[in-house]
Amino acid sequence: MLNNILNIEGVSLLPKEQQKAIKGGSAYCVFRVTYPNGAVGIFVGNTGVSGSGASDAANSACVDSIVSGNSTACQYDCEWDGLSAPWAIAP
Repeated sequence: MLNNILNIEGVSLLPKEQQKAIKGGSAYCVFRVTYPNGAVGIFVGNTGVSGSGASDAANSACVDSIVSGNSTACQYDCEWDGLSAPWAIAP
């Protein structure tokens, strides 16, 4: 299939460095929220915005949660830039 695609006029294979720089467009993020009582909640949320906008939306959600007093800490990790979920379960 790759050979068929590469035979289309104007199509070329990206160099390895450019391939590594490609980021997906998912709107899903993992959130780790610490509540005022010390409890920790981990959940996946759809930010409704894809690509780098997902991180912006997740950051806004965390800030809003802290400012409103609903949480004392909030972390997020969005799928579009590659999840590194182990931090999400650390105490």
